[in-house]
Amino acid sequence: MRRLICLALIATAGSIARAQENRPELKEDLWYKVTQAGDDDKYYGFVHLQLDSVSEEGRTLYHFYEEGQIFMPGMESGWREDYTFDTDMVLVRGESLVRQGDAEVSVRAVFDGKTLTRACVTPAIEQVTPWSREQECWPSYLIPFALMRRHSPWEAGQELPASTFAFSMEPKVKKDPSEKDEFEFVLSTRALVFAIKGQAKKAVVDLEQTCWMLEETARDKPQAGVISLVVDSRGLIVERSTPAYVVRRVKDDVAARNGKKFIWAHGGRRDPFRTVMKPKEVRKPPIGQKTPDPPTQKEIKALLEKAAEHLAAMQTAMNLPEQDRERILAERSKTINLYAGQIRDTHDAQAIARMNEILLAAGKLYDPARAALSTARALLKEIREKFDSSDREMLARIAALVANLAVIASSQEISGKPEQAQIAQLLQQAMVYDQRAKTMIEGMDKTKDLQPNGVMVVHSPEPFEVELGLRLLGARMTVQTTLKLPVSHSVVLIGSGSYEEGDPIAEINNLTVQQIRADGVVLEYMGERITIQLGGK
Repeated sequence: MRRLICLALIATAGSIARAQENRPELKEDLWYKVTQAGDDDKYYGFVHLQLDSVSEEGRTLYHFYEEGQIFMPGMESGWREDYTFDTDMVLVRGESLVRQGDAEVSVRAVFDGKTLTRACVTPAIEQVTPWSREQECWPSYLIPFALMRRHSPWEAGQELPASTFAFSMEPKVKKDPSEKDEFEFVLSTRALVFAIKGQAKKAVVDLEQTCWMLEETARDKPQAGVISLVVDSRGLIVERSTPAYVVRRVKDDVAARNGKKFIWAHGGRRDPFRTVMKPKEVRKPPIGQKTPDPPTQKEIKALLEKAAEHLAAMQTAMNLPEQDRERILAERSKTINLYAGQIRDTHDAQAIARMNEILLAAGKLYDPARAALSTARALLKEIREKFDSSDREMLARIAALVANLAVIASSQEISGKPEQAQIAQLLQQAMVYDQRAKTMIEGMDKTKDLQPNGVMVVHSPEPFEVELGLRLLGARMTVQTTLKLPVSHSVVLIGSGSYEEGDPIAEINNLTVQQIRADGVVLEYMGERITIQLGGK
């Protein structure tokens, strides 16, 4: 038996070692120079990739960060990608920030295990899609790495499908040709196919390596042409060639930037409240997801005035003793950040610009990472309170609070700081509440017309066999007998049917009676409790 246990332990250790070998620690910091296709002297811009492994709540995650800027005839763009995946390359969360000309947009992505939600900050759009391994999406520069982890080992001649996140400005259909051209922002994905051509020796910076050759084609738009890729043994891009430009890995940031300065990409603090594009319409959420009315101009003005008052209090607190100063700075900074989240959701350009000024001033007085952690804790507390209320309107507001928390979690201000992991844990907890709230809202919508007609308590005599233990003159004796005891059970009347505790409701899937009370009934829908009062109260 001991030998079998030892063999089992050896086999388990071997499987763990193989798993660790297949999921190695990552630490990559790669720079790329962008030049004109066919002319390496024509400089167009740079790309910077970072990929590392981080530990959150006892599990290993991959953090992917990408930034870049390209300036070429007819194209001026800059972008940031900040995404987190598990070691099987399943998305956890992420954010894209893209600027094209004067237009700047920010798109957040959150995966709850069943659906992928992408929310555009400006203009306000939300896209919720079912998730499957076949429909997964990755940032374009990360796709070869993800495909290698999913489909290794590669073989020449293979064709691997994949998708990448995309968004675009599409022209609106005009009813009258004389109308002014208008555009709407569209969240979408691009379907791609990667053909594995084979391997060859290639120069990677100053070292020759065996690399893979791939060709990328858009499945939905094959006429757009083929993009050639060279990737190293880990699936990380060495060279990416399009008909217009070539992205090639170089030694460091000095070579990548070619002696130029990129203010937007390297300006330091990322400003999540900056907005250039003002939406002409805000798309409504799906039916059944009621959202609160947006603040009025009077309410927006009041928020800004309160934020300014808290900033003044922070400035005054700088002359106080350390203990009092820290307490006031933390509390006031947290409040300002909470106001900032409400202002951002208004999409009022002037109000957002003013709030940004207040945030910048507050950031100079109090460490942004500590302020972010304090704000994140306050948001999670508010999320819990709204969830515990079991009120439908309060539950509907949780999604917006989680989105604000996601913005804080992906901020570059906290990147690499101890607060980052703490905020990530708070976000994970918030996402659980968000998903549970959505389930409760769904259950409430399905049971809104389901009212109990009454509750009955039935008493009926039932026979029970019992065994009695006796001692007679020191000897133990047992006697079996049958007793009739009154047993009561409650019944609730719903529609034309009667239900006991534990019974499923026939008309609605995944709905059961959990508890019957004198004043109503507690139902369970997909693990969540929904209370319905007699008389619909």
